Amino acid sequence: PNEKWPGGIEAAFQTIRKHGYEPGIWVAPFMVSSNSILAKEHPDWLLKDIDGKTVIEWNSQDADMMVLDSSHPDAFNYLRKVFQTMKKWGALYYKTDFLDWGLRDSLKYKRHTPGKTSVKYFRDVALMIREEIGDESFWLACIAPFQPMIGLVDGMRLPNDVVSLWTRESTFNMFREMKVGQYFNNIFWQNDPDVIYLRDHNMDLSHEEKYTI
Repeated sequence: PNEKWPGGIEAAFQTIRKHGYEPGIWVAPFMVSSNSILAKEHPDWLLKDIDGKTVIEWNSQDADMMVLDSSHPDAFNYLRKVFQTMKKWGALYYKTDFLDWGLRDSLKYKRHTPGKTSVKYFRDVALMIREEIGDESFWLACIAPFQPMIGLVDGMRLPNDVVSLWTRESTFNMFREMKVGQYFNNIFWQNDPDVIYLRDHNMDLSHEEKYTI
């Protein structure tokens, strides 16, 4: 709970349901901020490279972003508790982002518990998530490897994020990926094309191009 969410997420979910909607949540299961309690109290839960150094996926002004090592039993159980809690509080829509962070070549990283392939580590987490959220929940995977998610997710993001700019590059990426991945749609999952921004600022498309799209 904070000044924006004085009652916490559970209270927000209750308000959403009271108005006839289904609560949803955005979760990045493998992403760990260096500012987080988890990183400070459980550094052994973080993925290490082959030399034993903590993997830093990217740097920002505020924090380093690191990767949760799901092979650690306590880290895996922590993830399970996260999804158990969200489901208990009433979430019925889950967008799991940056999933490819959890798919790492087992020969290039030092796992807490070695012995499995990269896909098996990843699949263990995916199976656990589906088990905890239940078949009645809608699960959208984002930045995810396709094959390990077949049979588990309801939706799959195909194109790149458009981020904050609706550019020609992001536009054509969306068109291209949705075309070549159309055979997935309503077979493996529902394809997700991401977002279309309908605005007149921060765009490099002409009025005619926006109208056509």
